[in-house]
Amino acid sequence: ASSQQTNTAMTPLKFVFFLSLSFTVGLLLVVLACALHAYDNWSPLYVLIPYFLCPLPTIIARRRSGSINALGDSESSDAATFITAAIVSSAFGIPILLLRAGVIVVGACALTLSGNVVMFLSILAYFRGNSDDSYSMGMY
Repeated sequence: ASSQQTNTAMTPLKFVFFLSLSFTVGLLLVVLACALHAYDNWSPLYVLIPYFLCPLPTIIARRRSGSINALGDSESSDAATFITAAIVSSAFGIPILLLRAGVIVVGACALTLSGNVVMFLSILAYFRGNSDDSYSMGMY
């Protein structure tokens, strides 16, 4: 038995590296859905709009409550969760609607949906990772 202990805790540097890598992979999948010669259609980039809108309800609710660790009162927490769920759902609906309308093909839709999963898991990891820090939300 070795006396060395392995530290499996995620340090802030590892966390930032993980987030940057996952954001890059997610964005790469969406750009590939547009730029590959077989697809050659830039319409899947419409999913970038929900990527930017997704964190806003949570940030506003946290700022309104004045607390970093919790979203505060039940009404603002519920409203932020509902609006975020609607934004995430629309991001998954956009490529499916584009596919059904014949604007994009199945491969582009699959790449865009894969990019959505990676991007939204990255956004979730960011908020989970920063929920218990002494990190100031004042900069937002």
